[in-house]
Amino acid sequence: MVNEQQHRAGLSFSYGRMLVHGKSKGDERFLQLDGEDRQAITRNPKAEQALRQRLQQLGLRPALRQSLALPKDSAEMYDLSGEAAWLHFVQQQLPQLRDEGWEIVIQPGFAYDLTDIEHWYAEVEESPEHSWFELVLGIVVEGQRISLLPVLLDVIRKTPTLLAAEQLAQRRDDEVMRIALGRRDREHPLQVLLPFGRLKPIL
Repeated sequence: MVNEQQHRAGLSFSYGRMLVHGKSKGDERFLQLDGEDRQAITRNPKAEQALRQRLQQLGLRPALRQSLALPKDSAEMYDLSGEAAWLHFVQQQLPQLRDEGWEIVIQPGFAYDLTDIEHWYAEVEESPEHSWFELVLGIVVEGQRISLLPVLLDVIRKTPTLLAAEQLAQRRDDEVMRIALGRRDREHPLQVLLPFGRLKPIL
């Protein structure tokens, strides 16, 4: 289980090596050095507006409140209504934008920087005397086998009501729980989505 944070999507426009944002002021131009040559580049307000409209088609809206998620002068800020909207955006819509040629940069600390589950596994270990057996259920993430038992026990310890029987009964099988498993590296978390439909039989 992970805590709620503020999130923002920042939009800026790439002209060569220059990133700009905000509404263009008339026929706005700037110079860019290319070796010993200087290039005069003119912003394209019509194309920029089309990109803004594309984000709004996906449900993003200009952020009305300041957030610590991104420096306020680094880009045009957009937000979404909540966790469900962010998860849908990251899982379904970000891949679409990449396919359309958008350059996507995930900043360190972004809570919805998710890692795909490669597959699930279940193993039954029987004692030599055949008097008991142990069920091991886990997932494989980035080639690493991770047992879910200690992960779920930690969730129950921190938030007992989340996985209580009466709460689970109200969850749809396609609803998901976002779980932090550690860190991929110093800046990026290792976190996955666990469908409640997979968890109900073992809880």
